[in-house]
Amino acid sequence: MAEENSTVHNDLMEEATPGAASSSAPASSRKRSAEVVSEDLEAMADIMSLHVGPAYQMDSQGSICEVYSPPRVVPHAERSGICPGWSLDLTTTNAEGCPWDFSKASCRAEARKLVQEHRPLLLIGSPMCTWFSALQNLKKWRQDTAEWQAGYRRAVEHMRFVFELYELQVQGGRYFLHEHPAQASSWKLPEVVEFCARYPHLYAVTGAMCQFGLVTPGPRGDLQPARKLTRWLTNSACLAETLERPCLDGHTHTPLLHGRAAAAQVYPPQLCKALSLIHI
Repeated sequence: MAEENSTVHNDLMEEATPGAASSSAPASSRKRSAEVVSEDLEAMADIMSLHVGPAYQMDSQGSICEVYSPPRVVPHAERSGICPGWSLDLTTTNAEGCPWDFSKASCRAEARKLVQEHRPLLLIGSPMCTWFSALQNLKKWRQDTAEWQAGYRRAVEHMRFVFELYELQVQGGRYFLHEHPAQASSWKLPEVVEFCARYPHLYAVTGAMCQFGLVTPGPRGDLQPARKLTRWLTNSACLAETLERPCLDGHTHTPLLHGRAAAAQVYPPQLCKALSLIHI
């Protein structure tokens, strides 16, 4: 992630958010159930599935790549026999040994070129969400400070850039997957809404990370499920179906409070495996 990479995901309000409908429902029902979770997306057009066709055979030519992310899904994909991909993040470096700091125009230009030349089958993006988190809405007094405004502008620039990369994917007949907390205010950004208006046949679904094995230390130190509602935007019907996992409340959740959110930004292995094995 770029400049704010060290900050943690603050999904503190997610526990009160209702789950989405079952992934066994038809596509139209899945989309409408996803809209109920975040009513702020009402301005978007009907988001269904964009059928761009099989751009590659995943096991021979295509690859899975990540931006604003340390190597998470990519290692799992390579072990599954998918062509090697890359992960662009402040924690990784380019050929010159420089971190991928997307606050720098040179890094953004290099990443655009990499996407255009490498043409990954699937590009996964998870830019920092700190400035869009539910916790920020509880700190209205900070939003008038120059420091907060500067940080917010930087965060919006990163969102704008990652959607530029998604545009390259869609225009090239390939796939993208965008991830942010379900309650993040970033879903209301003009850049996001306008992107969905340009490509009105996308999937927007919500899933509970506990269904992929996300756990966090409970009050007594033992590992317990963490709900962490996450919203996904993609042009892959298969990805949408895989990722829409409502929690059926068969267990007790431990809220991501008191420093627990830091560990929750790491994708659980079950999620990485699911993404690496999917037939787009």
